[in-house]
Amino acid sequence: MGARVGETHSIGFVNGADCLRKHIEAEISQGCSIICDRYTYSGMVYSAAKINPLLSLEWARNPDVSLPRPDVVVFLDLHPDDAVKRGGYGNEAYEKRDFQEIVRAIFKFLKESGQEESEDMVVIDAGGSVEEVSKKIIETVRMTLVAVERGEMGKDIRRIKEWPYENLALKIGQLEDELRQAVEKRGREK
Repeated sequence: MGARVGETHSIGFVNGADCLRKHIEAEISQGCSIICDRYTYSGMVYSAAKINPLLSLEWARNPDVSLPRPDVVVFLDLHPDDAVKRGGYGNEAYEKRDFQEIVRAIFKFLKESGQEESEDMVVIDAGGSVEEVSKKIIETVRMTLVAVERGEMGKDIRRIKEWPYENLALKIGQLEDELRQAVEKRGREK
């Protein structure tokens, strides 16, 4: 019996996720705070932003279920029009205006979803100077670390949970349809 589309990728995700989970838990149990550039949200959003009908937002998120849940996620929000004006834009594989619009829309959806992602995410306007944006990031991280020190958060390792299916599946489907339509429309306009 042959593997179905996505099965081999799933195995890699699960093995990688388990290794990452063990590493993070070991560090946290030793009293370390972990700050990482990109974690579960990024992988989920960038995978789903490819608008592949076989790779929904929910499917992209599933390998992360049971991983340690972050105390805070900082989303640097920058309109793609403003990003294009910055030096070096477009040098990275994912630095394409259309793709970044989709990524931004998915992050905004997560922030407004009412799920655990909306609780964890702090949106910072990245349209300011490097100094201004850096101050906002540092203050957000500082406030989180203070809350951890006070025992207000981080005492127990929270886990990423499966999404409830009531209204969320419908909302995700609507978002994915809107994104597909926007991509198709943009393709016709070119």
